[in-house]
Amino acid sequence: MEFLEPLDADWNEILAIANHAVAHVPGAGTQHDWLRNRRTFSARGDQVHFVLSQHEHLLGYGSLERDASSPTDLYRAFVVTHPDRLDTAGSAIYRHLEALMNKRQVVRSQFVEYAADVRFIEFIRARGYVESRRFMLASGVEAVVLSKVHRHAA
Repeated sequence: MEFLEPLDADWNEILAIANHAVAHVPGAGTQHDWLRNRRTFSARGDQVHFVLSQHEHLLGYGSLERDASSPTDLYRAFVVTHPDRLDTAGSAIYRHLEALMNKRQVVRSQFVEYAADVRFIEFIRARGYVESRRFMLASGVEAVVLSKVHRHAA
């Protein structure tokens, strides 16, 4: 498996993976807006994103982002893969994000997820994240914020 920068040709597959990742979540709908936000985020802040590929087949997507208007120590993270690949590809993507967070000395990170995506929330909680709040999206679907404070070796 290798981590690569997304190419223009990858985005349709990234969208398909993102749609499949939340297909079981009532009200999630299509992830077109999410995709547009990932593709254009670098104009609004700091972003490093990548795809996980194996034998020229995309297994998932990851991103670490800090909006220019956010506190300088707070990053939002994304792990996107098929639900049946969460333990394999999802774990690899998260380990890569951890390495990026360590390199950048990230103090706090968070995931914002659909509250009904119980399996993914359990996956993130197993990595030390705790629920910090819930809120309703404009679509009427409940979301949960999972946060973590990172400790880096001096």
